[in-house]
Amino acid sequence: YLEGLKLLWLLVELYIFFTAFLASQIIWNDCLPTTFRYTPLLYWVFLIASSSVMLLAFSVPLKWLLIGRRKPGAFTDSLLRSFAEWATDYHFFIAAHLLFPFSENSRLWNIVFKLLGMQIDLYSKLFPETISPSGADLVCLKRAFSSIFSFDTDSNGSYKQVAIVNSSIGYLSHIDAGATIEGKKIPPLSRVGGSIKGDQMQHASGPWKELLYHEITLVFFYSLWFISFVASLIPAFEMFNIIPFKNKYEAVLALPLALVVQTIVWVVTLFILQLLAFLQSTERSEPWNHQLYLVYHTANCYIHQYSFL
Repeated sequence: YLEGLKLLWLLVELYIFFTAFLASQIIWNDCLPTTFRYTPLLYWVFLIASSSVMLLAFSVPLKWLLIGRRKPGAFTDSLLRSFAEWATDYHFFIAAHLLFPFSENSRLWNIVFKLLGMQIDLYSKLFPETISPSGADLVCLKRAFSSIFSFDTDSNGSYKQVAIVNSSIGYLSHIDAGATIEGKKIPPLSRVGGSIKGDQMQHASGPWKELLYHEITLVFFYSLWFISFVASLIPAFEMFNIIPFKNKYEAVLALPLALVVQTIVWVVTLFILQLLAFLQSTERSEPWNHQLYLVYHTANCYIHQYSFL
Protein backbone atom coordinates (compact mmCIF):
# COMPACT_ATOMS: atom_id res chain seq x y z
CA TYR A 1 0.00 0.00 0.00
CA LEU A 2 2.85 2.39 0.79
CA GLU A 3 4.28 2.11 -2.73
CA GLY A 4 0.84 2.83 -4.16
CA LEU A 5 0.51 5.94 -2.04
CA LYS A 6 3.93 7.07 -3.24
CA LEU A 7 2.86 6.73 -6.86
CA LEU A 8 -0.28 8.75 -6.17
CA TRP A 9 1.80 11.41 -4.43
CA LEU A 10 4.00 11.76 -7.51
CA LEU A 11 0.89 12.94 -9.37
CA VAL A 12 0.29 15.52 -6.63
CA GLU A 13 3.94 16.59 -6.90
CA LEU A 14 3.48 17.14 -10.63
CA TYR A 15 0.58 19.52 -10.00
CA ILE A 16 2.59 21.34 -7.31
CA PHE A 17 5.56 21.63 -9.67
CA PHE A 18 3.45 22.88 -12.58
CA THR A 19 1.83 25.46 -10.28
CA ALA A 20 5.25 26.79 -9.23
CA PHE A 21 6.40 26.69 -12.85
CA LEU A 22 3.34 28.64 -14.01
CA ALA A 23 3.85 31.25 -11.28
CA SER A 24 7.48 31.62 -12.37
CA GLN A 25 6.41 32.07 -15.98
CA ILE A 26 4.01 34.83 -14.96
CA ILE A 27 6.85 36.56 -13.10
CA TRP A 28 9.48 36.31 -15.85
CA ASN A 29 7.36 36.72 -18.98
CA ASP A 30 8.18 40.09 -20.61
CA CYS A 31 10.76 40.86 -17.90
CA LEU A 32 13.82 40.06 -20.02
CA PRO A 33 14.84 42.02 -23.15
CA THR A 34 13.64 40.31 -26.31
CA THR A 35 16.55 41.52 -28.44
CA PHE A 36 19.26 40.10 -26.17
CA ARG A 37 20.90 37.02 -27.71
CA TYR A 38 20.94 35.00 -24.49
CA THR A 39 17.44 35.83 -23.30
CA PRO A 40 16.15 32.26 -23.92
CA LEU A 41 19.02 30.87 -21.83
CA LEU A 42 18.49 33.35 -18.99
CA TYR A 43 14.73 32.80 -19.12
CA TRP A 44 15.02 29.09 -18.42
CA VAL A 45 17.70 29.53 -15.76
CA PHE A 46 15.60 32.09 -13.87
CA LEU A 47 12.46 30.01 -14.41
CA ILE A 48 13.99 26.89 -12.86
CA ALA A 49 15.66 28.84 -10.03
CA SER A 50 12.51 30.72 -9.00
CA SER A 51 10.42 27.53 -9.23
CA SER A 52 12.88 25.78 -6.91
CA VAL A 53 12.63 28.62 -4.40
CA MET A 54 8.81 28.46 -4.48
CA LEU A 55 8.83 24.68 -4.02
CA LEU A 56 11.27 25.02 -1.11
CA ALA A 57 9.02 27.62 0.53
CA PHE A 58 6.05 25.27 0.13
CA SER A 59 7.95 22.48 1.92
CA VAL A 60 7.55 24.34 5.23
CA PRO A 61 3.71 24.38 5.39
CA LEU A 62 3.69 20.90 3.84
CA LYS A 63 5.75 19.55 6.74
CA TRP A 64 3.48 21.11 9.36
CA LEU A 65 0.38 19.93 7.49
CA LEU A 66 1.41 16.29 7.04
CA ILE A 67 3.53 15.74 10.16
CA GLY A 68 3.09 18.61 12.59
CA ARG A 69 5.52 18.86 15.51
CA ARG A 70 7.12 15.69 16.73
CA LYS A 71 8.18 15.33 20.35
CA PRO A 72 10.27 12.67 22.08
CA GLY A 73 8.15 9.79 23.30
CA ALA A 74 6.36 6.66 22.20
CA PHE A 75 4.64 6.58 18.81
CA THR A 76 2.44 4.16 16.91
CA ASP A 77 3.85 3.02 13.61
CA SER A 78 1.35 3.20 10.76
CA LEU A 79 1.06 3.41 7.01
CA LEU A 80 0.04 7.08 7.10
CA ARG A 81 2.99 7.96 9.34
CA SER A 82 5.48 6.34 6.94
CA PHE A 83 3.82 7.98 3.95
CA ALA A 84 3.80 11.44 5.56
CA GLU A 85 7.52 11.17 6.34
CA TRP A 86 8.39 10.05 2.81
CA ALA A 87 6.21 12.67 1.07
CA THR A 88 7.59 15.52 3.18
CA ASP A 89 11.22 14.50 2.70
CA TYR A 90 10.76 13.75 -1.02
CA HIS A 91 9.27 17.17 -1.74
CA PHE A 92 11.94 18.99 0.25
CA PHE A 93 14.92 17.33 -1.40
CA ILE A 94 13.42 17.64 -4.90
CA ALA A 95 12.88 21.37 -4.25
CA ALA A 96 16.30 21.96 -2.68
CA HIS A 97 18.29 19.78 -5.05
CA LEU A 98 19.08 22.59 -7.50
CA LEU A 99 19.62 25.18 -4.75
CA PHE A 100 22.32 23.30 -2.83
CA PRO A 101 25.07 24.01 -5.43
CA PHE A 102 24.67 27.77 -4.90
CA SER A 103 24.02 27.98 -1.16
CA GLU A 104 25.23 24.84 0.59
CA ASN A 105 27.46 26.56 3.15
CA SER A 106 25.12 29.48 3.77
CA ARG A 107 23.43 29.87 7.13
CA LEU A 108 20.22 30.69 5.30
CA TRP A 109 19.64 26.96 5.60
CA ASN A 110 19.68 27.36 9.38
CA ILE A 111 16.64 29.61 9.01
CA VAL A 112 14.94 27.09 6.70
CA PHE A 113 15.42 24.26 9.18
CA LYS A 114 14.33 26.46 12.06
CA LEU A 115 11.07 27.02 10.18
CA LEU A 116 10.84 23.24 9.84
CA GLY A 117 10.98 22.88 13.62
CA MET A 118 14.66 22.24 14.23
CA GLN A 119 16.38 23.71 17.29
CA ILE A 120 19.34 25.46 15.71
CA ASP A 121 21.08 28.80 16.12
CA LEU A 122 22.80 30.91 13.50
CA TYR A 123 26.25 30.16 14.94
CA SER A 124 25.93 26.47 14.08
CA LYS A 125 27.07 25.05 10.75
CA LEU A 126 25.38 22.10 9.07
CA PHE A 127 25.25 20.51 5.66
CA PRO A 128 21.58 20.75 4.64
CA GLU A 129 21.64 17.42 2.79
CA THR A 130 22.05 15.55 6.08
CA ILE A 131 18.85 16.75 7.78
CA SER A 132 15.41 15.64 6.64
CA PRO A 133 12.28 17.69 7.47
CA SER A 134 10.57 14.65 9.01
CA GLY A 135 13.27 14.44 11.68
CA ALA A 136 14.04 18.14 12.09
CA ASP A 137 11.98 18.45 15.29
CA LEU A 138 14.16 15.86 16.99
CA VAL A 139 17.55 17.45 16.24
CA CYS A 140 19.18 20.20 18.28
CA LEU A 141 22.31 22.06 17.14
CA LYS A 142 23.66 24.80 19.39
CA ARG A 143 27.03 26.44 18.65
CA ALA A 144 28.01 23.28 16.79
CA PHE A 145 29.68 22.25 13.55
CA SER A 146 28.48 19.17 11.71
CA SER A 147 29.97 17.68 8.60
CA ILE A 148 28.05 15.12 6.53
CA PHE A 149 26.76 12.66 9.12
CA SER A 150 23.80 10.39 9.82
CA PHE A 151 21.60 9.94 12.87
CA ASP A 152 18.61 8.03 14.23
CA THR A 153 15.58 9.69 15.81
CA ASP A 154 13.60 6.62 16.83
CA SER A 155 14.41 3.49 18.80
CA ASN A 156 12.22 0.73 20.24
CA GLY A 157 9.00 2.46 19.24
CA SER A 158 9.91 5.86 20.68
CA TYR A 159 11.12 9.16 19.26
CA LYS A 160 14.35 10.34 20.86
CA GLN A 161 16.08 13.68 20.43
CA VAL A 162 19.64 14.04 19.16
CA ALA A 163 21.40 17.05 20.69
CA ILE A 164 24.77 18.46 19.60
CA VAL A 165 25.89 21.34 21.79
CA ASN A 166 29.19 23.18 21.58
CA SER A 167 30.65 20.26 19.63
CA SER A 168 32.03 19.22 16.26
CA ILE A 169 30.84 16.15 14.30
CA GLY A 170 33.27 14.54 11.86
CA TYR A 171 32.67 13.32 8.33
CA LEU A 172 30.36 10.28 7.93
CA SER A 173 29.88 9.84 11.66
CA HIS A 174 26.68 8.25 12.99
CA ILE A 175 24.75 9.26 16.09
CA ASP A 176 22.28 6.90 17.71
CA ALA A 177 18.83 8.06 18.80
CA GLY A 178 18.71 9.86 22.13
CA ALA A 179 22.41 10.78 22.20
CA THR A 180 23.52 14.14 23.58
CA ILE A 181 26.99 15.36 22.64
CA GLU A 182 28.32 18.31 24.57
CA GLY A 183 31.77 19.85 24.40
CA LYS A 184 33.29 17.08 22.23
CA LYS A 185 35.07 16.70 18.90
CA ILE A 186 33.79 13.55 17.23
CA PRO A 187 36.35 12.14 14.75
CA PRO A 188 35.30 11.18 11.22
CA LEU A 189 33.77 7.73 10.66
CA SER A 190 32.81 7.43 14.32
CA ARG A 191 29.68 6.07 15.94
CA VAL A 192 28.19 7.67 19.03
CA GLY A 193 26.00 5.19 20.85
CA GLY A 194 25.10 7.30 23.87
CA SER A 195 25.40 10.68 25.54
CA ILE A 196 28.91 12.01 26.06
CA LYS A 197 30.19 15.18 27.66
CA GLY A 198 33.63 16.68 27.14
CA ASP A 199 35.67 19.62 28.30
CA GLN A 200 33.33 22.32 26.98
CA MET A 201 35.35 23.14 23.88
CA GLN A 202 34.87 26.72 22.84
CA HIS A 203 33.09 26.92 19.51
CA ALA A 204 34.02 30.01 17.53
CA SER A 205 30.89 32.12 17.67
CA GLY A 206 32.03 35.73 17.68
CA PRO A 207 29.89 38.85 17.72
CA TRP A 208 26.83 39.31 15.49
CA LYS A 209 28.65 41.80 13.28
CA GLU A 210 31.27 39.21 12.30
CA LEU A 211 28.60 36.61 11.60
CA LEU A 212 26.62 39.07 9.48
CA TYR A 213 29.74 40.13 7.55
CA HIS A 214 30.64 36.49 6.96
CA GLU A 215 27.17 35.68 5.63
CA ILE A 216 26.93 38.76 3.40
CA THR A 217 30.37 38.02 1.92
CA LEU A 218 29.45 34.37 1.41
CA VAL A 219 26.20 35.26 -0.36
CA PHE A 220 28.14 37.70 -2.55
CA PHE A 221 30.62 35.01 -3.62
CA TYR A 222 27.80 32.51 -4.17
CA SER A 223 26.13 35.11 -6.41
CA LEU A 224 29.34 35.43 -8.44
CA TRP A 225 29.51 31.64 -8.68
CA PHE A 226 25.91 31.56 -9.93
CA ILE A 227 26.72 34.19 -12.58
CA SER A 228 29.80 32.18 -13.60
CA PHE A 229 27.67 29.04 -13.84
CA VAL A 230 25.16 30.76 -16.13
CA ALA A 231 28.02 32.10 -18.27
CA SER A 232 29.47 28.60 -18.50
CA LEU A 233 26.30 27.45 -20.28
CA ILE A 234 26.87 29.85 -23.19
CA PRO A 235 29.31 27.70 -25.26
CA ALA A 236 26.91 24.73 -25.35
CA PHE A 237 24.03 27.13 -26.06
CA GLU A 238 25.96 28.68 -28.95
CA MET A 239 26.79 25.27 -30.34
CA PHE A 240 23.11 24.45 -30.74
CA ASN A 241 22.46 27.86 -32.31
CA ILE A 242 25.36 27.85 -34.77
CA ILE A 243 25.44 24.25 -35.98
CA PRO A 244 22.60 23.54 -38.42
CA PHE A 245 20.90 20.25 -37.62
CA LYS A 246 19.46 18.87 -40.88
CA ASN A 247 17.78 15.85 -39.31
CA LYS A 248 16.92 14.36 -35.93
CA TYR A 249 19.90 12.01 -35.96
CA GLU A 250 22.34 14.91 -36.04
CA ALA A 251 20.50 16.49 -33.13
CA VAL A 252 20.83 13.25 -31.14
CA LEU A 253 24.58 13.18 -31.82
CA ALA A 254 24.84 16.82 -30.79
CA LEU A 255 23.71 16.07 -27.23
CA PRO A 256 26.82 14.11 -26.12
CA LEU A 257 28.95 16.70 -27.92
CA ALA A 258 27.27 19.45 -25.90
CA LEU A 259 27.92 17.50 -22.69
CA VAL A 260 31.60 17.21 -23.58
CA VAL A 261 31.79 20.94 -24.33
CA GLN A 262 30.02 21.71 -21.07
CA THR A 263 32.44 19.52 -19.12
CA ILE A 264 35.47 21.26 -20.68
CA VAL A 265 34.02 24.68 -19.82
CA TRP A 266 33.37 23.57 -16.23
CA VAL A 267 36.97 22.31 -15.93
CA VAL A 268 38.23 25.75 -16.97
CA THR A 269 35.77 27.46 -14.62
CA LEU A 270 36.82 25.27 -11.71
CA PHE A 271 40.50 25.88 -12.48
CA ILE A 272 40.02 29.66 -12.41
CA LEU A 273 37.99 29.43 -9.20
CA GLN A 274 40.72 27.30 -7.65
CA LEU A 275 43.39 29.84 -8.56
CA LEU A 276 41.35 32.61 -6.93
CA ALA A 277 40.52 30.59 -3.81
CA PHE A 278 44.14 29.52 -3.16
CA LEU A 279 45.83 32.73 -4.23
CA GLN A 280 49.17 32.95 -2.31
CA SER A 281 47.97 30.23 0.05
CA THR A 282 51.38 28.53 0.13
CA GLU A 283 52.79 31.48 2.05
CA ARG A 284 49.84 31.62 4.46
CA SER A 285 49.17 27.85 4.72
CA GLU A 286 45.45 28.70 4.57
CA PRO A 287 43.01 30.29 2.08
CA TRP A 288 43.19 34.07 1.91
CA ASN A 289 39.40 34.26 2.14
CA HIS A 290 37.43 31.52 3.91
CA GLN A 291 34.10 32.49 2.32
CA LEU A 292 35.57 32.16 -1.18
CA TYR A 293 37.07 28.82 -0.19
CA LEU A 294 33.64 27.59 0.94
CA VAL A 295 32.18 28.56 -2.44
CA TYR A 296 35.04 26.77 -4.20
CA HIS A 297 34.39 23.70 -2.05
CA THR A 298 30.72 23.70 -3.09
CA ALA A 299 31.47 24.30 -6.78
CA ASN A 300 34.12 21.59 -6.83
CA CYS A 301 31.75 19.06 -5.28
CA TYR A 302 28.82 19.68 -7.60
CA ILE A 303 30.83 20.08 -10.81
CA HIS A 304 32.31 16.64 -10.16
CA GLN A 305 28.83 15.33 -9.44
CA TYR A 306 27.06 16.71 -12.53
CA SER A 307 29.80 16.48 -15.15
CA PHE A 308 31.97 13.75 -16.68
CA LEU A 309 34.86 14.54 -14.31
